[in-house]
Amino acid sequence: MCDVTERPAILSICCIQRGSPVLYPAVAYQSPAFATTASYHCRPQHPQTLNTKFKACPTVEMAKSDSKKRAKMMAKEWKKSRSTTRSLNDLVGMGLLHNQELGGWRAPEGEGYPAPRAGEIVVFEDYFKRGFGVPVHPFLQGLLLYYEIRICNLHPNSILLVSTFIHLCEAYVGIEPHFDLFRYLFWLMKKGAVGGSKIVGGVYLNLHDGMKNRYLSCPWNTSLTEWYKRWFYIREEPGSTTFCDNGYIPEKRVS
Repeated sequence: MCDVTERPAILSICCIQRGSPVLYPAVAYQSPAFATTASYHCRPQHPQTLNTKFKACPTVEMAKSDSKKRAKMMAKEWKKSRSTTRSLNDLVGMGLLHNQELGGWRAPEGEGYPAPRAGEIVVFEDYFKRGFGVPVHPFLQGLLLYYEIRICNLHPNSILLVSTFIHLCEAYVGIEPHFDLFRYLFWLMKKGAVGGSKIVGGVYLNLHDGMKNRYLSCPWNTSLTEWYKRWFYIREEPGSTTFCDNGYIPEKRVS
């Protein structure tokens, strides 16, 4: 049985680029229940040169129109959260989440879709039951960068795949999480257009054909009832950069 609730600290990253992996030192990472160790962070080695053009400032009317369109889209793509202080304290009791004062989390109060404050990201309760933690692991941040997706686009089962892979690399193989190995095992697929949200869980990771008999035998695709209704806010660590645009719809199929 694959148990990710009792996991060691996941502490480093093989930096991801569309070329070869590159390692960069970064701030230390600490999982909710374990000690801090040096880690690595993913940065582009050669930043792209942007051709910036000056544009006229939008009018107040245009800004209001854009705001209304976004609100309408968010109300369609997101469901009202059922996360409560009590349910989040249950995660604290299981050792999966820091207490409210230390972790900086808060339950939505009757909100139909997310409106995070400065310094907050939106996450799901089931993420934490599948190995997720804050600060967000740099390897996961690198995957979001490479695949051009946002954290809310991932299904909790995909979080399980990533956290298990990191644990396998560090605790058993004795290497940093290896991006080429990850891509050899998994591919990212866009969810079908029939039913559901295009934002929340809009993409998912899956094993390549022929890899099921060559990788760990775990129930990767377990059914989760209305997991997308259990979202809440949590404070992101200073200096951490998690791609968390709650209105972002993945536009292309990537692998």
